[in-house]
Amino acid sequence: NIDEAIHRIARMPGVSDLSYKAKHVEFSTSDVAETVRTLGTLSIVDVAIEPPSLESVFLQYYRKETQSHE
Repeated sequence: NIDEAIHRIARMPGVSDLSYKAKHVEFSTSDVAETVRTLGTLSIVDVAIEPPSLESVFLQYYRKETQSHE
């Protein structure tokens, strides 16, 4: 069930920027090992693991910096 899988992914430690459309789910994670372990328990057809874009790294860094000053 895709809704159950999305719910489990959203609760994984380190997951952020979760989006989905139809059966395609994208997200970022800071804990790759735990993410792969959890994905292994789901009915996954295909997985693509890509490094973050420079823009994504930049935004993540400054998001943390802004939050620490609040």
